[in-house]
Amino acid sequence: MKDTVHQHDEILEDRFDHLIATCPVLDLEEGIKVEDFFRRVAVIVAEALKMSVDTVFELLLEREQESSTALNAYLAIPHIAVCGEHHFGILIARCRDGIEFSEAAPRVRAAFVLIGTRDERTFHLISLAAVAHIVQEEGFEDKWMAAGSPRALRDLVLSGRRE
Repeated sequence: MKDTVHQHDEILEDRFDHLIATCPVLDLEEGIKVEDFFRRVAVIVAEALKMSVDTVFELLLEREQESSTALNAYLAIPHIAVCGEHHFGILIARCRDGIEFSEAAPRVRAAFVLIGTRDERTFHLISLAAVAHIVQEEGFEDKWMAAGSPRALRDLVLSGRRE
């Protein structure tokens, strides 16, 4: 049984790695308001979700209004559930001058947007845990800001330690 659980965990880790290796990466220089950030995210992911840009934007905005997805002044993990089955996606974003999520988080520089169907709830939680491990590594913020390209951001996440 232990071997089965271990194999299951490896499959899930491989899935996270694959998602990070293929997900969109948004790398912004200038500061942006959260609404403008969500609009950009919606434009990027709407087609893959087979949803309108406006619908994705509204879902992101509604979720943020329920309670902020900014976990601290540096990091936000916006996430929404969408209709359908067997879909889960991630978008990585860096904003050098910061995304204005709120007064408490006026300059978020790292955002991991998670979008999935309700049947992917377990993988959603696994992805949250993976992101949490990666961003808590010593020196993550400095490496994040020093990354020279979207590919370097992706590589930083892929090289992060997680359990």
